[in-house]
Amino acid sequence: MTRRRRRVGTGEDVAHLCRFLLSDAAAFINGADIVIDGGALAAFEPPRPVAVGSEQR
Repeated sequence: MTRRRRRVGTGEDVAHLCRFLLSDAAAFINGADIVIDGGALAAFEPPRPVAVGSEQR
């Protein structure tokens, strides 16, 4: 279960990630997309498809 943060991200949040990526601890990370959105993308549930032939009202 993913829980979203209930606040808007700050420049400091991004700075923490940048500091980590510039450190030796991130030396093995290569070519990754890292999303900094407080869990909003992970908690997103796409709409369910409608069965073909079903009527929508």
